[in-house]
Amino acid sequence: MHVIAVDPGTGKCGVAVLTADAAVVERMVVDRSDVIGVLSRLADVYSPAVLVTGDRTGSRSFQAELEKSGVARRFEGVHPIDEHMSSLEARERYFRDNPPKGLRRFVPRTMQIPPVLYDDYVAVVLAERFLKLRLGR
Repeated sequence: MHVIAVDPGTGKCGVAVLTADAAVVERMVVDRSDVIGVLSRLADVYSPAVLVTGDRTGSRSFQAELEKSGVARRFEGVHPIDEHMSSLEARERYFRDNPPKGLRRFVPRTMQIPPVLYDDYVAVVLAERFLKLRLGR
């Protein structure tokens, strides 16, 4: 079983696919207009899977879009997860995976912002939270 997580935003969405053992299989940042198509493709590739969504920015309209498109029915379940502090946790994870180089390595990481979009890391954090809460991992 796989967990597919979405950090829904108004312009872009972070998407991640994790195994039940919390190993990251895929992660990406996609335009909001493309996210339903991406989820449909991922449902084909990683079936069966559960869908995890963040519960804050853009989540209500995203949930409505999921239901209207019928994509939600392709998953074992759709589970909203608390997004509180997930962006900060994702930023820490980004810098752990991509340590700053040069003079930036001397600037505290808490004062830095990743040079790329990192919404995909937020989706990873949401999937991990789901696995901890629901599966005890």
